[in-house]
Amino acid sequence: MTVIIRQALASDIEPAAAVLMAGFFSDPVLMWLVPEGRTRRRFLRGFFHAAFEDSHQSGELRVAEDEGEVCGVAVWYPPGRVSDLAGPAVDNALAALADADLNRLAALREATIHHDPVRPHFYLWLMAVAREKQGAGIGGGLLTAVLDICDERQTLAYLEATRAENRRLYERYGFEATGEIRLPEGPTKWPMLRTPQA
Repeated sequence: MTVIIRQALASDIEPAAAVLMAGFFSDPVLMWLVPEGRTRRRFLRGFFHAAFEDSHQSGELRVAEDEGEVCGVAVWYPPGRVSDLAGPAVDNALAALADADLNRLAALREATIHHDPVRPHFYLWLMAVAREKQGAGIGGGLLTAVLDICDERQTLAYLEATRAENRRLYERYGFEATGEIRLPEGPTKWPMLRTPQA
């Protein structure tokens, strides 16, 4: 297996969205946010397309490619840039949600916004690796592609882990949990910060 980590191209949108869908469909936070499976699938399809397009335009969108196929995706935002999802894909995604789902989405936003670092930072919003490629170091490659930039520029990196096993992965790359985000009658997220290394 020869994996290449590279900047995403516009043509990567479909395979990248498919990798994100497979990786996040059973994510604890998203299962809490949208419990009904068909609704969650419809929501995520539009959401991940919009996330790809937004990050591709002004973020630090990376993909992992093995033998010409996208097998990993990392959606990063550089300092001073936040996700700005808008347009038909997002409208369609939100239209799939019931009122209770929208209420949980508002609660999620409220719970997480207070944990964002004040200092400039790179933000890892989404990362997924195809199931059959996991354990081969692809996630680490997607991380270090931008963490090396953080070290070079002496800039913080920030993310929110939604699974304990993911939290342990991020800890191996220098992230430290700064607290817990307990969602109402739902799972826990861990805000994690990484200070740049010399």
